[in-house]
Amino acid sequence: MTCSLDALHRFASTLFERTGVPAEDASLAAGVLLAADLRGIDSHGVARLRGYYEMLAAGLINPRPRARVVRATATTATVDGDNGLGLVVAPRANELAMEVDDLVRTLRATPPVPGTDGPLIPGDPERAAEAVRRRDGIPLIEPVAADLVALAAETGVSIGR
Repeated sequence: MTCSLDALHRFASTLFERTGVPAEDASLAAGVLLAADLRGIDSHGVARLRGYYEMLAAGLINPRPRARVVRATATTATVDGDNGLGLVVAPRANELAMEVDDLVRTLRATPPVPGTDGPLIPGDPERAAEAVRRRDGIPLIEPVAADLVALAAETGVSIGR
């Protein structure tokens, strides 16, 4: 059996709406499922529709979640999806992530104040340390180094340098 994209979208949207999902969210959820089908990832497309329908009908998924940011930094956010459909909550959380990315890109493009290296974004010191350690190696404090050397001798596994 082959169905058109429009027919499957209408079918999935209608089923979501019948379980109390608002029309806009139902259309988004149907679109996410169909995006998988369009790319040939059939295991994550409308093949999942019955499961979502049954979980919504049984009250196991909140059809009208109030997703909210419960914690945020300059570069991260934790979103509580209120037990809603991931098909709806995840794309909205992704929109938030793209807004944060736009802000970070704007900050990085800002010319530095004279006498500074420019804005410091959370995670920058760690990324700089990682680059140095990838290039120069990972420094080990003496007790850790001694323990690893002993473990290498005990097991016959070379630690390398």
